[in-house]
Amino acid sequence: MTARHRVLIVDDHVVTRQGVRVLLEMTGRAHVVGEAGTGLDAIGLCDELRPDVVFLDLQMPEMSGLDALHKIKANHPEAHVVILTVEEGGSTVIDAVRAGASGYLIKSARVEEYASALDSLEAEGLFMSPAVTAAVMQTAADGSTGNGSHGAGHRDLTEREQEVLELLGEGLTARAIARRLGISERTVNTHIGNLYRRMGVNNRVDAIRTAMRNGLLAVPH
Repeated sequence: MTARHRVLIVDDHVVTRQGVRVLLEMTGRAHVVGEAGTGLDAIGLCDELRPDVVFLDLQMPEMSGLDALHKIKANHPEAHVVILTVEEGGSTVIDAVRAGASGYLIKSARVEEYASALDSLEAEGLFMSPAVTAAVMQTAADGSTGNGSHGAGHRDLTEREQEVLELLGEGLTARAIARRLGISERTVNTHIGNLYRRMGVNNRVDAIRTAMRNGLLAVPH
């Protein structure tokens, strides 16, 4: 049985919070324990309610979503924070992931994407929609020389690790990669861990950026 996550929704628009609540409850995977309209309220409710997943807007009064994210992760490092936004900007994704976000979801996402996000958080501790992953790749491409030169250690990826890296770049979860390659999800996670260590990174965003800078992933056009 899929776990039901204790969820806090943080957005300064009541209508948006209500819409997100409906979608999350429709997934059958979430129990919404609270709502907050500001970053400051979110920090207080995290202390009081101890949610395991926080859906957090970036643009709010009093305190930005990124500032609230820093505070929440400092006080509750075990909590998964999924950034909710209307944007797909790659640089913002990178800032959020580096601040400790576990995922990034467009507000207009369908109920299936909310369900996928919760499933991925449960299985992998990370979720990024394909649209957002594409934005990250484009941002990385903008800062890449694209000359295909490999850094020391990056050329040591195995053929299977390279396959997994390319599928991560397409936005696939470990579960989807396992289905694509016909191997177990546990094996995929082992490959992901190995390639992260070889590349000197600890998340998908930095893996994609590093891979593109070193010619391990194609630069999008």
